[in-house]
Amino acid sequence: PKRVIPTVAGIFDIDGWRLSNKIDLMDNTPLLFNLGCIEAVIPVDSAQDAFTQNGLQGLEDYAWSLCPDWKKFLESTFRHDDPECAPKVIRELHKWIGNLLTGSIKTHSGNIGWLIGAPGAGKSVMLKVLEKLLGKKSIVSSTMDNLDKQFHLSSWIGKMLAMFPDMDVGRVDKRKIVELLKLISGSDPVAIDRKYLSEVPSFRLDTRIVVSANQMPSIPDPTLALVRRSIAFHFRYIVPECERDDDLPDRLTTPDSLAGIMLLCLIGLKNIDADGGFQQPIWYASLIKDFKAQSSPYAMMIEEYLDQDAFNNQDAWTSTKDLFALYKRYCEEHGHNHVGVQATVISQLKSCLNGCGWMLVEERIVDGKKGYHGIQINARGEALMNTAEGGEAGGHDTFTPPF
Repeated sequence: PKRVIPTVAGIFDIDGWRLSNKIDLMDNTPLLFNLGCIEAVIPVDSAQDAFTQNGLQGLEDYAWSLCPDWKKFLESTFRHDDPECAPKVIRELHKWIGNLLTGSIKTHSGNIGWLIGAPGAGKSVMLKVLEKLLGKKSIVSSTMDNLDKQFHLSSWIGKMLAMFPDMDVGRVDKRKIVELLKLISGSDPVAIDRKYLSEVPSFRLDTRIVVSANQMPSIPDPTLALVRRSIAFHFRYIVPECERDDDLPDRLTTPDSLAGIMLLCLIGLKNIDADGGFQQPIWYASLIKDFKAQSSPYAMMIEEYLDQDAFNNQDAWTSTKDLFALYKRYCEEHGHNHVGVQATVISQLKSCLNGCGWMLVEERIVDGKKGYHGIQINARGEALMNTAEGGEAGGHDTFTPPF
């Protein structure tokens, strides 16, 4: 088999399940044996019978019967006024954890998982379940400060998951950290220094990332690569200290509970195939929007003040002068003090446009003025540029098609 999940009871064939609906374990062999094995033990016969009798729904019902506390925890954590929220969020969560189990990094979206919420909302419980399910030998704990250290990345080799229990950007070199996270989450090779050993100049880490934080961090990334590779879950409800169940992590990680959770995650793999990947839960879309806004001020300017259909419009064109004027007014409006020079702003704006999927933007000179085909300022942007505070931007260039 090409893709497997090593467990303490044997080797699970991922392709056999995804392609042939086969729930089976192979014996550990010298070829397939892995010390970083999953600690769940799947009740193969009962699981296969449940699936044979009632398909995925039968298997799901059986899985929930093994982990009732997990179901209560998730339904309480992700409860919402919209009754569709919790079931769909739980579905995405199991897809995401299922992908962690496979060790696959081919699906770049979801390579970074965010657990966002105040202390006492259940994030640490989720991390403990992930640690027990994947196995301690498959996980590395990290911080932004550690990523800035020379030899830390060597501890990621062979790990399925890197946990950031509390991300604090602090005073680290953000540009260096961002580039490193982009390489890892994009499954690109990185150079790894090893203490007392020779450097590994080009190594591809099969390691996904999960971050626990009170809010989405401010990480500068004009390309929005980290945004595109992220999925976020919001832990909205703080459990009062007097009501917290200290024994809950132990109950969630009993052998039966872990078996049930793993079966739900195997169903999640089927749902990845059915859905064509991951889908950010719409109820938590504001988290990704905040991340985007903090990653690049250009991202929100593009979203709010540029015509989103302009790249399909043959007549769309905006001068470089107007784009810079719009950005200056946007910065004034949102309290950004360091605007930068025009050449830098336009370069970073183009990078962000590419990150937002505007791939057909191209430079074009019209009537002797430099500008970009495929970009058009919308009505809100026009209004912003023509306000009294933006007098310098008034009377901006309009485009008359030369044909």
